[in-house]
Amino acid sequence: MLSLFRRGGPAQIAMGAIVFLIAISFALEFRSSGRGASGLSLASKCAVEVQGRCVPEAEFFTAAGLIIPQGLSASRQKALNINQQVLDGLVERELLLIEAARLGLSISDAEIEDELLEGRAHVSLPLGKLQMLAPQLGLGAELIRTLPVYNSATKAFDVKLYERVVRSITGRGPKEFKEVQRKELLAARVRELVRARVRVSESEAFLQFQRERSKAVVRSVQLRRDWFAKWAVDQSDAAVDAWAKEHASEVNDAWNTAKKDWTKGCLRVRELAMPFDGTDDDQKAELRRQLEASEASLAKGTPFEWEARRAGSGGGAVLGGDIGCLAESYGEGWKELAAAAEKLAPGKRSGIVETSRGFHLLQLIERVPEAKLEGTGRRFVARGLMARLRAEELARKFGEELIARAKAGAKLDDATRELVSKVVLAPKKGPGAAEPAEGWETAERPKVEVSAPFSIGGDPIPNASGASQLTLQVFELSAPEALLAEPIETSDGLAVVQLKEKNLATKEEFQKDKLPLMRQLAALKQLDALVRYVEQLKLSAKGKLKTSEELAQPPKRPGEDD
Repeated sequence: MLSLFRRGGPAQIAMGAIVFLIAISFALEFRSSGRGASGLSLASKCAVEVQGRCVPEAEFFTAAGLIIPQGLSASRQKALNINQQVLDGLVERELLLIEAARLGLSISDAEIEDELLEGRAHVSLPLGKLQMLAPQLGLGAELIRTLPVYNSATKAFDVKLYERVVRSITGRGPKEFKEVQRKELLAARVRELVRARVRVSESEAFLQFQRERSKAVVRSVQLRRDWFAKWAVDQSDAAVDAWAKEHASEVNDAWNTAKKDWTKGCLRVRELAMPFDGTDDDQKAELRRQLEASEASLAKGTPFEWEARRAGSGGGAVLGGDIGCLAESYGEGWKELAAAAEKLAPGKRSGIVETSRGFHLLQLIERVPEAKLEGTGRRFVARGLMARLRAEELARKFGEELIARAKAGAKLDDATRELVSKVVLAPKKGPGAAEPAEGWETAERPKVEVSAPFSIGGDPIPNASGASQLTLQVFELSAPEALLAEPIETSDGLAVVQLKEKNLATKEEFQKDKLPLMRQLAALKQLDALVRYVEQLKLSAKGKLKTSEELAQPPKRPGEDD
């Protein structure tokens, strides 16, 4: 707006009159009491204290009035922890003002008036949360709230409207508001100085462009431990006993932890569990339907052990539903299950039992006699240890052989199917049971899956360990059909990864969008530099920063008690 003064003529006279009216309004603002329109003294309690500097509560309410948009509900303010954000913004502002004094910076009255004549009110928010907060509060990166100070009829600045808006939104009179804005503009100047030091080169922007715009697609085969434990590990008593002899120390340690549950006559059961993911009635109805289907399969002669592996969830499913002796260590719901199992004869199964954890079918294996307690218990814990360790070994061997076959020219899908058919151990059938060879074909079996297109910063396999390193390895693969040399670790096993396609962003594509991309990257780097700058100021002032606990309390919803 200062440019209008420099033009001379009628524009200069009109604008001079407006500034004169604002100045008169400022001069009349303070009475001898030093109180503003809000009735709060500038010498009131501190909202924040920074290195001995007190920011009065009145400034907190001024900042909150500008920062919180009209219509933002109390519940949304509470979710954003908005009062604490306002206080943290004031802390950062004060730290920047101390820096401004150290650097010898100042703001002239003319600079403040230019902003006020445009209706531009500056605020401060914690810079580390700016990207999250600013859009939700209707503020841009410059932290400016535009006030309606122009007459709708004349389109000119309206002094009376300005005063009314300032008092309504901030609870302050024009002179107090101007002094608050002096602080905000000075803090903004320090921020701008920090931003100005940040530069982005074209080569840096192109590398970022490549990271974001280059795309790849992979094929992967997930090798889940539980699947191998269920379908590829020989869990027969003979196999378990032989393994236990070779791993006596591990078995002893596990037995010493578990033996408290193995008491004379304890109920050793198999369980087919359908855990609840929530309390949704539709979901519970679907789980019950699935369990009823398992009941029908069991009625036809399918062994309980087999059905528990195929359809059950939880740790017991890996061992064909065997959960050992049912005891308090089972956790929530054990009493309901124990009551149901108590009614069963060995080999018989219960109806559907509902607990807070889910739906369950039980089969009583035996009431373990005292003479068999230690032998049976040791075998049970050994089976669990062996299943897990052998599954890991088999999964890794499977993955290595699959990679070797694919590198030799076999299609990944064909090689996977062939290897699966080699490792699956067909369980024993009961009289009249359906052919069980379909059971291992569950969703968790090894099969080829194709990812969505992802960038260098993407996540091709969501459960992979070290996802960022994985994407870099994928983009280093030279051509489609190339594979990572080793199976990668995942949260539930391993995975074999093969490149399906890769499209690298080009310099020609970059040139089309270079300028907006460089501006965007510069803005991100500038914000990062600002955050680090302010964090260093906070670190230097550690122990000399304090915010009002009372003002930090979230706004109450209508009807909430004090």
